[in-house]
Amino acid sequence: MPAFELSRSEVTVGQYLACVEAGACPPPVGGDPCTAARPRNAWNLQLPLNCVSRAKMLAFAEWVGGRLPTEAEWEFAARSAAPQPWPWGDAPAECGTHGIMCGADAPRQVCQAPEGFSAQGVCDLVGNLSELVADRYLADLTRAPVDGSAYTGPAEVGVAGAEHWHAYRGGNFFSGLEYQRVTLRGPTDPDDESRAMGFRVAR
Repeated sequence: MPAFELSRSEVTVGQYLACVEAGACPPPVGGDPCTAARPRNAWNLQLPLNCVSRAKMLAFAEWVGGRLPTEAEWEFAARSAAPQPWPWGDAPAECGTHGIMCGADAPRQVCQAPEGFSAQGVCDLVGNLSELVADRYLADLTRAPVDGSAYTGPAEVGVAGAEHWHAYRGGNFFSGLEYQRVTLRGPTDPDDESRAMGFRVAR
């Protein structure tokens, strides 16, 4: 896989609003439970942005000179470039440790659980928001590109009209422990603006 860089945290409310103010990003979704709808104080600006569609993610990524990570890149980073089940290694996790919240009502500020960081210092790869990646969803990853690039063919979802659906990776704030491992993946409509979905940027 070619070398790449991945943002340390999920994109925050403050980072995205800077893009909006620059005229490069559409306004975020308002209303509860979207993090951008909260009062714009120093605390809330450090929350990860949720309720965001792929189109808005791509606008932000272009503004900062990046892109969405591929699924292979995301997993490589989430495993700390090693064959391990968690970003921090093989040590088992429990709800309430390593940044895994399990059944919380909302995400927390980014990078608040150092014990859950990867070896490279990347935070919240599990436990805060699930993250959309660049690939369309493949049911069988053995058919994914071998060079780490994004799969761009029709999605394999089994739902009529879902050929454009993308993959997401990682558990989120209300996922149970069994859904938090770095191998967790699933399909999602990239036009949805889910309270559980965020993103980070690669280049």
